[in-house]
Amino acid sequence: MGNKYLVVFAKTILSILLFGATLSLYSCSDDFAMTEVKKNVDDSEWHATYNYQIMHLSFDDGEYTLLYTDQGERHSTRGLYTQKGLSITFQEVEFSMDNTALLLKSGNISQIGSKMSVPIYDATTDKVVHTIEFSLEFDD
Repeated sequence: MGNKYLVVFAKTILSILLFGATLSLYSCSDDFAMTEVKKNVDDSEWHATYNYQIMHLSFDDGEYTLLYTDQGERHSTRGLYTQKGLSITFQEVEFSMDNTALLLKSGNISQIGSKMSVPIYDATTDKVVHTIEFSLEFDD
């Protein structure tokens, strides 16, 4: 008779422990979803930035659009580009996020299809603070 109560007690304790572990797992994943980890180009420092995300970079009919969020609000900025064959040359554009002046420097893109990354610079220190990953496809 005593063993039956011991088994029920052990199952109850195990259920409580598993439930607590599940709750802590969910709370960790929720916290992580609110942050984006970015890395300085010199590899010296990792840190998390809240409400900071480069969303999308698109090229269309001579104008490119950079969509991003700043402190939870969506913004966009635009610049011009030229296309020769399978190569795009885009002009520099400056924008601000978290009260920091950022710069997408002029550059050339010619890799098609697979993932590419374009650096975003801090306009004051000229260090890379973020990269945009995207793939580029050309219409025939």
